[in-house]
Amino acid sequence: MKKKILQTVLIICFLLILLPMSVFGKNADRAQLQLGYLSNYGIAFDISPKGNANITAYVYGNGETKSTYIHLILQQQTKPNHWDKIMSWRVFPKTRCANVVETYALTKGTYRIKAILKANEEEKILYSDVLTFE
Repeated sequence: MKKKILQTVLIICFLLILLPMSVFGKNADRAQLQLGYLSNYGIAFDISPKGNANITAYVYGNGETKSTYIHLILQQQTKPNHWDKIMSWRVFPKTRCANVVETYALTKGTYRIKAILKANEEEKILYSDVLTFE
């Protein structure tokens, strides 16, 4: 069972690396570093007309990467410049890549995603665009 899950995660990670950036839309943030363990990473966040938050994140380490980590935090704006944690997700496989795909039902409000992505000990913090569900 664990072997099947690991194979599935590795296949998904491989596919995410090969997909063009256009798949993630305008709310995506992706970067490529010349040095370090982080090779590719990105997040995407959108809200469906019915109020479902669709969240995707991935991290891919270089050949020397032993472990990766993703921590996603769904935040709601409660007052100007103040964000409360609504929900969070974490994965930390001992592989060169990791991904998270989640859906979460929202109430009316303004939201963003904070993502902490790591390859070994190298860390990148990303914030999605701020989106409102009315």
